[in-house]
Amino acid sequence: MAQESELGGYQLVGRLAVGGMAEVYQARARPTTQKSPGEPDDVVVKRLLPSYRNDAAWVKQFVDEAKLTVRLRHPNIVRTYRCFKAGADYLMVQELVSGRTLQYMQEAFKNAGATMPPSASTYIAISLLKALDYVHRAKVGENGATIVHRDVNPSNLLLSVAGDVKLTDFGVAEVEGVTRSETGILKGTISYMAPEAVLGQAVDHRADLFAAGTILWELYTGQRLFPGSSELEMMHKVRDCRVPSVLQLNPEVPDMGAAIVRKALQPDRGQRFQTAADFLRSLELLARRSSWPVTVDALKPLLVALALGAACQGGPRLRPPALEATLVALELGPGAGRLEVTVPLPLAGGSQVTWELALDGRRFAVGLETAPRAVPGGLTFDAPLAWRHFGWRDGARFLRAEVRGQVTATGEPAGVPYRAAREVLVQGAPVLDSPVE
Repeated sequence: MAQESELGGYQLVGRLAVGGMAEVYQARARPTTQKSPGEPDDVVVKRLLPSYRNDAAWVKQFVDEAKLTVRLRHPNIVRTYRCFKAGADYLMVQELVSGRTLQYMQEAFKNAGATMPPSASTYIAISLLKALDYVHRAKVGENGATIVHRDVNPSNLLLSVAGDVKLTDFGVAEVEGVTRSETGILKGTISYMAPEAVLGQAVDHRADLFAAGTILWELYTGQRLFPGSSELEMMHKVRDCRVPSVLQLNPEVPDMGAAIVRKALQPDRGQRFQTAADFLRSLELLARRSSWPVTVDALKPLLVALALGAACQGGPRLRPPALEATLVALELGPGAGRLEVTVPLPLAGGSQVTWELALDGRRFAVGLETAPRAVPGGLTFDAPLAWRHFGWRDGARFLRAEVRGQVTATGEPAGVPYRAAREVLVQGAPVLDSPVE
């Protein structure tokens, strides 16, 4: 079966992921696509798996998720633009977040034998709690029903290359009185459930806060809180709720941070934080006392690796866009000239950039003979150009010059080693109206 190239009027760029009920594609709107107000050209298209098209229960769950999330507008929540049916397909159009899941970043740290800095971990938790505070305060329908996400876990948290943290996947969310499941039905990811959930009791918004506490414990310690080789083993561990001390596993976490996590993970939900706002205020106070930023600056040690698509082996991913560098100078003439390009990225010391100059369509590699120099907004690279580089005589004539580049970066931001390559698109490469001599 040939791979599909279009869904619902959107050109498919590639499949990003497939889950239990849906598959997700990166897509681009065509000029004729009927977009929603505010919808950009580059989006994610989520499709209900074809095997569930004729199952009324699965269709309802998919449509219910879309109806719920299209109403949610918050900077820490992935936006849903619309849901519609195209032929036999049920489709949802959502915001494209160029980056990685938190789960991916956790695995990268684990593979490197490192732990995420407490400041970055706290910022991620603060961003998540801002999203949950909004969700729990939102009122849906005529009766003002409340929302419980029910599947807060690292795979449903996206970290963008700009440092945004966004909650996604409301597929098993409950709206009180509208989509509430039967008592005893497990929904969500077991190792991030609250004890009352695995015991089959009714859950409320405090189950989401327990999940947030589990994520923060794991970020602080670099370990899984409730691991297990089977679902039953994980359920027993969640039920028993034995939480090792954060301080014993990571002495760099302040005492106050460990106390916050301990409160968030109390087995008795009446002893936990009762609202996301309470949990959030405690973490913001921790950040202030520790002089940690509560902005994207907290993630800066991670963003270079993330922006370059670091450690891209295996697994679906949202590919970051090419860097848009700026051509500062391209001089060609008798004897020698020069190429000067500015790249808007604080590249690590082990980074290299290879440039390619195309003269009338013939491409030539350009070597860098000097180290890049720092300038406002990035690094500038210089390369001398001599006709001998191209094997042509002095005074050769050309009508068009183009410049391309590729960054190959290596480094260890926050202890996570990476090696990655990324294309550089140079803006401002001239079309030469007259021959260059």
